[in-house]
Amino acid sequence: MSHDIHPILEELYRLDSKLRTDAKNVEAMVSEFVAHELPAKPDAEFVARLRRELLSRKPKPSISEIIFNHGIVYMKRLLISGAVVAAVVVIAIVTLYRPTRALGAELVHAEGAVLYRTAGGVWQEAAVDTSLKEGDGVKIIGEGRAIIILDDGSAVRLNNDSEATLASLAPDHMRVVNEHGEIYSRVVKSKSRLFDVNVGGTIYRALGTAYMTVNTEET
Repeated sequence: MSHDIHPILEELYRLDSKLRTDAKNVEAMVSEFVAHELPAKPDAEFVARLRRELLSRKPKPSISEIIFNHGIVYMKRLLISGAVVAAVVVIAIVTLYRPTRALGAELVHAEGAVLYRTAGGVWQEAAVDTSLKEGDGVKIIGEGRAIIILDDGSAVRLNNDSEATLASLAPDHMRVVNEHGEIYSRVVKSKSRLFDVNVGGTIYRALGTAYMTVNTEET
């Protein structure tokens, strides 16, 4: 390893302790990232960007994992109930592991200096009707406001000096990261979808309501 990444790893774990549960993959991804881009002295912005990269990557189960985790249960059902149950199991497998397409989002209001970027990209000026997708971020510089409408009808509003990342737009579990400032979420109630706002490693889950999270040096 050409760089000592342990200080960066410790800062990542401090920001989000859940990353320790996948420490091996986290260390590999951080090593790969810093091999191409390592500042003279890693700062909070660099650590936050690494954290967003890690949160935006969702490993999918391999075919071998699927067979290992579910094959025994399904084989028992086949032996007990015969061909009818076999057909049901096949349908269940196809439905359960059908790739889930992430929803989209759109910037419908931009007031002041509003920037956006794709996952791993550079910040650029945003405009009304800018299309956003999973992993994208939006930021307000100074005074301003931005409103993002998600495909399920929910809305996310950023106030002055705020930044948010659309960490997950999965139809069954949406997750917004309040990187900094004030984020207001108006959530469409749903029995089949979770909606979380992550603030400094703490998750605030909506129950079909509107709520604001604050993440500043003072609060």
